[in-house]
Amino acid sequence: DLNEYCYYVAGTVGLYLTNLLKLNGSNVSDEIFERLSVNAVSFGLFQQKLNIIRDFVEDKITKKRSFWPQS
Repeated sequence: DLNEYCYYVAGTVGLYLTNLLKLNGSNVSDEIFERLSVNAVSFGLFQQKLNIIRDFVEDKITKKRSFWPQS
């Protein structure tokens, strides 16, 4: 499933980076951190799907692979 794949390769990274930002002692308010946390997975999924679209031709023709759903 595309969403599950994207979650594990990018959604979890979004969560990790958001938490790292807070743990690193940055000047992010609790309100901003909460907003980032709520959107971290969605942003990661968006980024990964954008990468899949961007690399579609290269993946399909050169590398003979596809992350595009079959149906």
